[in-house]
Amino acid sequence: MGITLYDDDIKLPFLPRLGISTPPVLSDEDVNRIATEFIDRFSKAVESDNTDNILSLFIGDGIWRDMLAFTWTFSTILGVQNIRKMLDSRMGEVQMKNIRPSIHKHYKFHPAPPLLWIRTYMDFDTTVGHCSAIINLVPTPSSSNDIVEWKVFTFYTNLEGLKGFPERIGVHRDLNLRNPAWKNPNRDRTGLLPPFEKTDPSVILIGAGHAGLMMAARLKVLGVETLVVDRCARVGDTWRNRYRSLCLHDPIWGCHFPYLPFPENWPGYPPASKFADWLEFYVQMMDLDVWTSTHVKKVERDETNNRWNVRVVKADGTERVFQPTYIVSALGLGDPYTPDISGRELFKGKILNTYSYTEPTDETGKKVAVIGTGVLGIPGLRGDNTFLGVGHDVAQDLYNYGAHVTMVQRSSCCVITRGSASNIMMYPSHLDDNVSPNIKDRNGASLPLLILKKLHQLAVPRVKQADKELLEKLEEVGFRLNHGPEDSGYFFLALTKQGGYYINAGTSQLIIDRKIKLKTGPIKSFATNGLIFEDDSFLQADTVVFATGLKGTLSPLVHILDPEDWKKLTLFGLSDEGEARGAYTESGLPNFYMIVGNLPMCRFYSSHIALAIKAKEENLFTTMYKPEL
Repeated sequence: MGITLYDDDIKLPFLPRLGISTPPVLSDEDVNRIATEFIDRFSKAVESDNTDNILSLFIGDGIWRDMLAFTWTFSTILGVQNIRKMLDSRMGEVQMKNIRPSIHKHYKFHPAPPLLWIRTYMDFDTTVGHCSAIINLVPTPSSSNDIVEWKVFTFYTNLEGLKGFPERIGVHRDLNLRNPAWKNPNRDRTGLLPPFEKTDPSVILIGAGHAGLMMAARLKVLGVETLVVDRCARVGDTWRNRYRSLCLHDPIWGCHFPYLPFPENWPGYPPASKFADWLEFYVQMMDLDVWTSTHVKKVERDETNNRWNVRVVKADGTERVFQPTYIVSALGLGDPYTPDISGRELFKGKILNTYSYTEPTDETGKKVAVIGTGVLGIPGLRGDNTFLGVGHDVAQDLYNYGAHVTMVQRSSCCVITRGSASNIMMYPSHLDDNVSPNIKDRNGASLPLLILKKLHQLAVPRVKQADKELLEKLEEVGFRLNHGPEDSGYFFLALTKQGGYYINAGTSQLIIDRKIKLKTGPIKSFATNGLIFEDDSFLQADTVVFATGLKGTLSPLVHILDPEDWKKLTLFGLSDEGEARGAYTESGLPNFYMIVGNLPMCRFYSSHIALAIKAKEENLFTTMYKPEL
């Protein structure tokens, strides 16, 4: 029987459950000693070539999460018996060796009371790569009453690089004294680029947003020939052409790009136009090959040559067929979605989607209905039309321009303040610009999603208490709230639905103060001058703005892939072992990858796609391991 994310058999190691009545008192010296001693014991257990010796260091329901280092995929192995199967299957091929403490400081970690872990950092090598590990140790009773034995609760392993194929950065950068090829003299800032006019890249990367450019940079420094194609006239236009008040919703200290962090004087939440210029700058500084004003017309598999046929159309209408080995789709959350509501032809006002909305100068003094604040499945597209807070942004923008705004809430929404999102739901290190993005990313990934969900469930009551006044006042005016799937907070809405939440940036208070009005319930039809609801109530409107989100990451691919290939794709939702399906690893199609998510997610997971592709290019990639649940 498969263990799922919602299975009650997944338990957190509370101290009483471990048999510890009094929490150990630990100094920094104690923590460092315990971590160092554990790494030494683990190294000896591996050297013994005896799986029992390794498993003796785990609690019975310990968990091993691996990203490429052992399994060539993302895998969560639950319990020591399943870990045994994985080690017996993979240890001979992996040949774990040179196990050593990392440069990162071990520390005492209280994810929630009554939990006490020692977070331990370790590096090691395998047959093909250099790897890191983050281990969470928990106290258990030993045979001596006055001694606590520290054992593994979670063990996270991550492939950091490939032996013999380092990233071309730092000491591995190009050291030629004179290299005229570093800059293509024909490149311009809008540009159609000469590279690959007569040759094929190894990778075609579709989309030049933040996900695509981070991905291209990762491949570039590994020496994998990559061409990025984007239908926009300029890199960054997907941000540049949006509504003027748009800004990043994640704080900048968690959003730095690979190899090139944001300047230290940048605002905490950069505006869209500034971020758009950064994307264009990143292409130039990282010397990425991007064809703009180019859209993909068709993608077909050539199974005889183990390649793809990719037909693109350039700005002048000419077509080119590439034959790359790999495709990476970086098309974001898909095409804009506007519900098909009856009577639309009767409406005499203006109808917009937030993706066509720019600046509401014409809406001053008008009645505007903003429809959103919910999650709606799109039949037939296997994606989620989601509401990410854009409707709140647009409603606030319209209000600031003097419109009379009513938000139409179709279903409940998870609302959280920025303070609670940062200080309660996120790792403290995410708020510290002195902590490198690399360690932030690995800390975030080190906990299996199965465990992270339970920790978030423990954190939600603290969020409710911290945000109590805001949430109660929202409910008083009729705003319908939820606290994520099974009260796990906004993160798991982002992970499984890519929306359905709002990190408050001021709109909630406008709703509470009734400066932005609220209307709840499903819409039945348009009328000539407004909207009719299922309960036959009426809302007058001069303009209707649909903040109804996007059709899902798979939606643009339905237009370019063979229908049978498209049906094989899987993306998001969680597998039985609690891993996100289809994203960043196998997609359902050979050598076809998808990258999507916010900036921290794309920064981290782009490295895994790049390493997998490079490993395949160099014949280092073997079979993937999947646990038997």
